[in-house]
Amino acid sequence: MENLDLTITKEKQTPTEGRFVLGPLPSGYGVTLGTSLRRVLLASLPGGAITEVRIAGVSHPFTALKGVKEDVVEILLNLKKIRFTLKGEGPYEATVEVKGKKGVTAENIEVSSEVKVMTPKAKIATLTDSSAKLSLNLLIEKGTGYRPAEEGETGRVGVIPLDAVFSPVLNVSFVVEEARVGRRTNLDRLVLDITTDGTMAPAEALEAAAQTLTAYFGKIAGEKEAKPKKSGKAASPKEEASAVGEDLRKMTIAELKVSPRTLNTLEAGGIKTVGGLLQKSAEDLTTLKGFGATGLKEVQKSLAKLGAALKE
Repeated sequence: MENLDLTITKEKQTPTEGRFVLGPLPSGYGVTLGTSLRRVLLASLPGGAITEVRIAGVSHPFTALKGVKEDVVEILLNLKKIRFTLKGEGPYEATVEVKGKKGVTAENIEVSSEVKVMTPKAKIATLTDSSAKLSLNLLIEKGTGYRPAEEGETGRVGVIPLDAVFSPVLNVSFVVEEARVGRRTNLDRLVLDITTDGTMAPAEALEAAAQTLTAYFGKIAGEKEAKPKKSGKAASPKEEASAVGEDLRKMTIAELKVSPRTLNTLEAGGIKTVGGLLQKSAEDLTTLKGFGATGLKEVQKSLAKLGAALKE
């Protein structure tokens, strides 16, 4: 397989949104990786959700509660939107006990120390009378993807199963752009946008998805992992240069985006290719006749755009 220096750049990062740029990739790998990561992100990451509800005085969803603005169906819809993080595997029981004229939110859910409500301001119901009362018993489970209510049907009287969305990832989209390394222009760059519910950071979700895929590919490959040997020695200039793609090292200095003066100075100093340039340090270049700080900045900037750098 061709040796490309893959980099991952985080272009936008908030607690719930992230944009990641992966490249360069061999032609076609943008779609291959983008599709695989998207499927795993949306369907295979674990999360917590309410799967069962028991409401005092209610035997089925199509019931109205005295002193409560919302009907039972609306309350169930609101409960589905509440997000949790679970320290253990669960399941966990939780309760809501509210009296009087007031609004009821996820903050009113009483949970164990192993459960954290991530959306405390999420609305559950509105009590409209001073004598109104809302009593809920909830079951919170850990799972992946989506589970319809029918799968959680137990037949127990008064227990209402809920459709559960466990996935912490709300949306994933990607585009594949053209990328270039040296003279190679038939490469891909994958731009991946991830939106989560806040229970998991986008970068954490991407890492978890990649680990999931790696685990399965490891099974296919017979779980033989080649572990690189670690030596305490720094890589030699020759080793560092070999890590850069062959096409990049073969580029001529004339193909770099530098001024004519800088180009002439480099060529006069015997540097004809990018491979030769990568063997030089900043100090080496400043010893060239007529090569100053401006030329050095031009070279460093041009190499950085190609994913390379001068010798340390």
